[in-house]
Amino acid sequence: MRWLLLLPILCLAACNQGKIAQLEKENKGLSEGLGRLEANSRQGAALEVQARCAKQAEVVYEGYQFSTERSVYVNHYNPKLDRCFVEVTDTEDKDGNLTVFKELVDAFEGKDYGDYFWANTKRQAEPSMCKVTTPDGQEVYCHSEDEFESLVKKYME
Repeated sequence: MRWLLLLPILCLAACNQGKIAQLEKENKGLSEGLGRLEANSRQGAALEVQARCAKQAEVVYEGYQFSTERSVYVNHYNPKLDRCFVEVTDTEDKDGNLTVFKELVDAFEGKDYGDYFWANTKRQAEPSMCKVTTPDGQEVYCHSEDEFESLVKKYME
């Protein structure tokens, strides 16, 4: 007789195990879905920041008002530094005298992080100006365009 009383309790326990397993499965699915939503939200926010960076970089570039068609700019939002950088380059050739100007600036704050200027007026190999401020605040003087680009690369990654 006792076995008959225990039988419904055992059946309820077995039924609950199935429901518990189903609920755990649904919970796992919801957690995974939430993780995807959070990842998409972060990606959407990152794209929004990059778009604002690109727009501000264009404003900065237009402010230089270069008269030559050989000027370009590259922008990059650096998430590690939480900064938008723009590197502007202008190359001019006046009467056989070639000049190259480059500058790296924070697109929103206007802070100058790098300057490069080279002119072949004296057939010099080294630039007249080549300086980059590293992320830790040190000023590093460089001696070539390749060295300048190597130093600037830390900001544009």
